[in-house]
Amino acid sequence: MPDWSYQTLFRPLLFRMPARLARELTLQSMGAISRIPGGSFVIKTLGHVEASPLLRTQASSLTFETPVGLSGSVDLKGTAHKAVSQFGFGFIEIGPVTMEEVRSSEPILLDRESESIVLPDYYENEGLASIADRIGKPKHGLPQMARICPSPEAPPDQAVQELSIMIDRLSAAGAAGFYIDVFAESRSWEEAGRILMQIPGLYRHDLPAPIFLYIPLDCENDRLEQLLDRIEGSSWGGIVIGEAVKTGKAARIGREG
Repeated sequence: MPDWSYQTLFRPLLFRMPARLARELTLQSMGAISRIPGGSFVIKTLGHVEASPLLRTQASSLTFETPVGLSGSVDLKGTAHKAVSQFGFGFIEIGPVTMEEVRSSEPILLDRESESIVLPDYYENEGLASIADRIGKPKHGLPQMARICPSPEAPPDQAVQELSIMIDRLSAAGAAGFYIDVFAESRSWEEAGRILMQIPGLYRHDLPAPIFLYIPLDCENDRLEQLLDRIEGSSWGGIVIGEAVKTGKAARIGREG
């Protein structure tokens, strides 16, 4: 979208709408354009986002055309993934993913001072079955990284079982890699550690999809260092610094690294 039209027309209009409505309208519009004949070409042309080969990046066994990915919380349903795949991203995050669907009708809050949005439920998603189907029919060529989360109240053994099921199901669907996200607000550090120590045992090393440890942005450094000392590092493809886990199930979304 040309900057002059966004700044003068669309941005003022969208910022006057409820956040959920504005996001859905924007994503649905982008998705609709990408589905018409020649729509993807129009998006790519207006965006001027041809990536330089110098940006090609290696992460574990994966190669990304650029090091910047789209956070899963931006487009939870994948409505505009075909469109945004033309924007120069190197990969798309899918998630959070839980075994069952998590719905929320609470408003999305806009924090203008920090230029971020606050989601009412950290785990809002369509559930494993729907997301596996979407990963299997992506309508774009970017690698899909699945951020998988056990149920926040699940004890460690149940959490490990859920993660194992999601890895198998999403690997079969075509996920390129996994972010293991176990730092629920209701879960203690000791429980999170017990889960992560079992991950190498449940992960099938014949799978081409590497696993990455997903660390909340607001994680305490001292506790994190203690936890990393306890888990087997050779089984992990790396670490992803992601969203913060906030009190009241809210998640603050910023840039993901």
